[in-house]
Amino acid sequence: MIAMPQWAFVNDDFRPFSEAAFPLEDRGTQFGDGVYEVARIYRGTMFGFADHVQRMLTGADLIAIEHNWSVENLRPVFTELIRRNEQQDGIVYWQLTRGTAPRNHVFPHGVAANFMAYTRDYPDLSASWENGIKVIIAKDIRWLMCHVKSVNLLPNVLAKDAAARQGAGEALFEREGLGVIEGGSSNLFIVKDGVLKTPPLSEHILPGITRNYVLQLAAAAGIPAEQSYFSRQELLAADEVFITSTGVEVMPVVKVDEAVIADGVPGPLTRTLQQRYEAMISEAAGGR
Repeated sequence: MIAMPQWAFVNDDFRPFSEAAFPLEDRGTQFGDGVYEVARIYRGTMFGFADHVQRMLTGADLIAIEHNWSVENLRPVFTELIRRNEQQDGIVYWQLTRGTAPRNHVFPHGVAANFMAYTRDYPDLSASWENGIKVIIAKDIRWLMCHVKSVNLLPNVLAKDAAARQGAGEALFEREGLGVIEGGSSNLFIVKDGVLKTPPLSEHILPGITRNYVLQLAAAAGIPAEQSYFSRQELLAADEVFITSTGVEVMPVVKVDEAVIADGVPGPLTRTLQQRYEAMISEAAGGR
């Protein structure tokens, strides 16, 4: 069971988690009018802090949310939040919305943005990393700004729930004319003939922090990589498949729907990237 944190941060102060709340007319609640981030905590330290905050800031700019947050003024907030919750390993979740105003589709003016953050424990995924997971393919019914990490996640929720009901760990979105492009909360990679492939950055996929780290690690290891779209058929014919995200890190995929990928076990390039990602985390956290 995941323990409840003791403290949260809301707008400008720390509050007991059980008392922390947003107003009823927060636009994030009523319209999905906001952005969010999730970062991992290893040994009491946030991993990839600046990259996650910068993606939030970029997303806020893309949907014209006015606010006063930055990498510099958020750093002490998260440091203190982790300290108060004595969070050694887990996640920190935060979101930024357009603020509170009488319900109206049109943007309010002169309204302060709402911000909140809290930490949580995170489940042990050791067995999944070792053995790989099953995923399903779902029709992509999301909007056309998937590069914004929006709090409006209903299509993702529906797809991931369908995956869970089929004993799968993720749902991969298939978009007409492009192919299978990413997961409900992850980026997608395949390996074919020693070449790593992942869909290119566009408005159709999230610019994953872990995705970027994995591409850097692949380059450092001399693993050739391409950013290009691929079809369902190419996915099923891949030598290796894996997904990446802040939560699952580098997660092998050994089954898509009822089709087994290659010989049904995590492949060598996936293992290499897992190990290098683990080493990257360990170095950042001062040993793990």
